[in-house]
Amino acid sequence: MDSTLEFNALKGLLSHSTVRFENVIDKNEWTVKEATLSNLNSQSLLFAENHVVSNQTALDEIKTFIGLKNVKKQINNLISSAKMNALRIQRGLGVTSGFSMHMIFGGSAGTGKTSIAKLFGRALYESGVLPTNRFVFASEPDLVAGYVGQTAQKTKDLVLSAKGGVLFIDEAYALTPDGQNSFKQEAIDQLVALSDELRNDTVIILAGYSQPMKKFLQANEGLSSRFKNWIEFPDYSLEDLIQILDLDLQKQFVHLTEEDQKVLVDSFLFIYKHLTQDGQTPLQGNGRTIRNYVQDLIQARDVRINQRGAEQLSDEELQQVTAEDIRQVESHYLHSVH
Repeated sequence: MDSTLEFNALKGLLSHSTVRFENVIDKNEWTVKEATLSNLNSQSLLFAENHVVSNQTALDEIKTFIGLKNVKKQINNLISSAKMNALRIQRGLGVTSGFSMHMIFGGSAGTGKTSIAKLFGRALYESGVLPTNRFVFASEPDLVAGYVGQTAQKTKDLVLSAKGGVLFIDEAYALTPDGQNSFKQEAIDQLVALSDELRNDTVIILAGYSQPMKKFLQANEGLSSRFKNWIEFPDYSLEDLIQILDLDLQKQFVHLTEEDQKVLVDSFLFIYKHLTQDGQTPLQGNGRTIRNYVQDLIQARDVRINQRGAEQLSDEELQQVTAEDIRQVESHYLHSVH
């Protein structure tokens, strides 16, 4: 498709931004939840019944994420396998040989790795596969100590703190031994041992940029043989980013006139082309950059109305982003590094 035609076609995706939505927007994710409450329960396979306190199941929330088609498919497949494996254990049929829920999440920043990891853990909890909805976020400093003999215990304490739930280690490739730091290898050795010990009731997810993660696994055969499930999080397409922008504007209750909607789309596409070398490279930061962009629009609006006096403005005017705000943010993005 010609790039000009593609850009024009995408302008229609922001057509609902001036509407007050009846749906509940999750404050932390780019997902829309149904407003109707459903008191869902999930029958546990191994443990007591786990109650779903959200308006949607975790799997339902995963389905609402923009893009990530293959990620959703792989997550669904893994959950199916985990549920059936748990059922076989319950019936005394044993564990499927080689089955493990540990995995690698590869991909750029802002592609949803942490958010999906949390929902994956919750989905396993709701299905009765995991006994808790615990989620522990960690990085290299949380595993590695500065003195001989301390790293193994520090790593063990961290992993056990997530027992029954999910341990998410971000930028895990930072654990790659560098020749001068044997403590990192000590952490890896402990992680390998515990990943085997806890594989039936705990999920360990190693996450980071894809290429460094591949090198990290190649250098650590013990890890690569135990973390066989690789899920790749792709960079968002322009269409995905526009949809994320639209949803985040809704979440923040931003009002735009029809004319200013057009200004916003034109300005965003101009910024996008500038930051991605005319669409030749992915947008650095992906969805996170969109969230920051929306926050910049809101700040520009609030500074404008505060300087000019907000007391006499209507409710709609207090929430309205104007062309002036949009152009100010555009100038900022074109003259600074993001």
